[in-house]
Amino acid sequence: MFVVRYSSKNLKNYALTLYNDKEIFNFEIIHLNETTFYIDDGPYFDSLEHLIDHYYRISDGLPTPLTCSINQFNEIVQNRVQPLRTSDINKKIKGKYYLVNFITEIIF
Repeated sequence: MFVVRYSSKNLKNYALTLYNDKEIFNFEIIHLNETTFYIDDGPYFDSLEHLIDHYYRISDGLPTPLTCSINQFNEIVQNRVQPLRTSDINKKIKGKYYLVNFITEIIF
């Protein structure tokens, strides 16, 4: 499972929080300019959606390929990409622990 959220380190970047094999991983998605997104040293993508789509197909440095995401209602969604609304910015601090709490509820 995964969720993409605004980064707590840099407001112009995003973070990919991934839950795999009972572990949580965080990756910063660098938003270099209007049309460049990447994790670590790349590859580079024209949009956040293209980045997510790439990591659905292959792990390319992540612990596993992405399989399903979690929406704001704590529901697991099998779709590849969900829209990120600007209204979610206000939920950023609360959302930092969102995935951890959701996963804890599933496990226990």
